[in-house]
Amino acid sequence: MDKTTLRTEEKIEVLFNSLLVNKKVASIEIQPKTGIPKEMTVLTVALRILYQNCFYWVDPVKIVIEFESKNLRVYKSYPNQKVDRRSGWLLPHVRHDGTVCLGNTSRDVFIALENKDWSMVVEFIISLLESCAPSGVYVNTLKDVAIRVERA
Repeated sequence: MDKTTLRTEEKIEVLFNSLLVNKKVASIEIQPKTGIPKEMTVLTVALRILYQNCFYWVDPVKIVIEFESKNLRVYKSYPNQKVDRRSGWLLPHVRHDGTVCLGNTSRDVFIALENKDWSMVVEFIISLLESCAPSGVYVNTLKDVAIRVERA
């Protein structure tokens, strides 16, 4: 095994360890499984969004980060997952095609992507996914995709 491969494997191990500390991360998959990693898929646990004194629970999602292009997408965790019946959005901030509307976090996310701080990118995205701006579109999406609602 050459030094490049070992360094890559060590980096992946550090990445896994830093992500698995996050209680909102259910699993992590790096593709391809051998050689130079191209992308990472992080499966979250069910997420909880606070809006107007209620917790809206939503299904887990897959956060996909392409290492080289620094492309970021969020997808359903299973095929029949609830989506907004009007727009097809998966969650507030997540369009039907997986594009994430980063809003005020865009600068921080882009800096983390540029620095290849993948665990920080995941932290920012999960934090964003657990938020809901009080605009009509986001609220409608939240109410459509919630799998459970509880008083805060």
